Amino acid sequence: MRGTLLSGVFSSSPFSYVLLLLAFLLLPNLALALGGFYGFYATYSVLALLTALSLPLVALRRGFSSPDAYTAISMALALVTLFTVLGFLWGFASRTRLSPTSISVSLALFLVQILSAEVSRGLALGIIRSRGVATATLGVLVGLFAGKTLPVIETYLTSLRALPHLLIVLNDAVFNLAVTLIHLHGGFVAAVAFRLVVDGYWRFSPLVLDTSSLGTAWVATSTLVYYVLILYILYRAPTLGELGSGFRLRLRGLPAKLRSYVPQVATYVVALALLASIYLRVVPLVILSGSMEPTLEVGDVALVKVGVPGDLPIGSVVAFRLNSTIVVHRLLGVDGGRLITKGDANLEPDQFPVYRESLVGVVVGKLPKVGLIAIALQRGLRLLEPLPVPAVAAVSALLIGLAGRRR
Repeated sequence: MRGTLLSGVFSSSPFSYVLLLLAFLLLPNLALALGGFYGFYATYSVLALLTALSLPLVALRRGFSSPDAYTAISMALALVTLFTVLGFLWGFASRTRLSPTSISVSLALFLVQILSAEVSRGLALGIIRSRGVATATLGVLVGLFAGKTLPVIETYLTSLRALPHLLIVLNDAVFNLAVTLIHLHGGFVAAVAFRLVVDGYWRFSPLVLDTSSLGTAWVATSTLVYYVLILYILYRAPTLGELGSGFRLRLRGLPAKLRSYVPQVATYVVALALLASIYLRVVPLVILSGSMEPTLEVGDVALVKVGVPGDLPIGSVVAFRLNSTIVVHRLLGVDGGRLITKGDANLEPDQFPVYRESLVGVVVGKLPKVGLIAIALQRGLRLLEPLPVPAVAAVSALLIGLAGRRR
């Protein structure tokens, strides 16, 4: 089954894996040596070829226990659902629509990046074939530096002197530790499936959680999320396989075990509903002021259809960007290139200029008072904003201690 060129030339000895791993880690520097578009093209071409030839060396390797690919995808979907829920609370960022050609090129590059990174990690884990700390550390380091050139790695390491950058590096390390554990417990295919879903969300989803305005609050939150995932894998890995390999068998006893399926079914229903709203480009915005009362009150969630129709009707409620915020007001008319807007509770039209280019979309519905929870969470995050680094350090120490006490 391993009859490819590389599997014939290279044995499964650790030395062979070291040579291939060094080739993967040094290959990005080819782009610097050649420069320009040809350097970029040559690097990705060689990387794709090396990845394809190396796949048989790692693709069939199974983990120590579980999860399988099905469970890995389930965990990834849970993360995507969580990010989507946070988007409802903190806002979404909209992506520019790409042409079919651009999407095809981006998808090809994305696949090469993910597969090459995970093949590199798989080779690294083959060097020290155990589940010890050394193996996990090597997997994390490869995940951190795979695909980076030497100057980028130097800058990355130099940035560790500043606490904000140290927190970002900690976030990267925690994510890569989670992926490494999936490698060790579930195997190469499970890890690739997990990354394709999670990284694919951040790369290709038309609307994603807007993290630009959250700063260290987002880094701290995502670090904690990945730590929880790590603990879940460590504690539950021996039984995670039940979600996948025993799925068909459990379907036969569904009437007797219906209650055990309710949480899982509810989770997937919520995930599909949230993802459907994202891909239909309808997003919620929490109303924070009373300028649109009584149409929209504080705590209501306005459902905004992202995009601007060509025949935008006068009198519709629109959402538009004003500096770093999004305002929801009613469209009263058009004066040349400027839109005239006004809050229903305001006496005068808006004095600031609003242009068509700043429009986000049109309000198509509302959810009364649902956003009060989001407002409370946002205020809580503002109170915690000065303390993210110490807080994450304390939580990290606690979670590491808990993991060390695992039976």
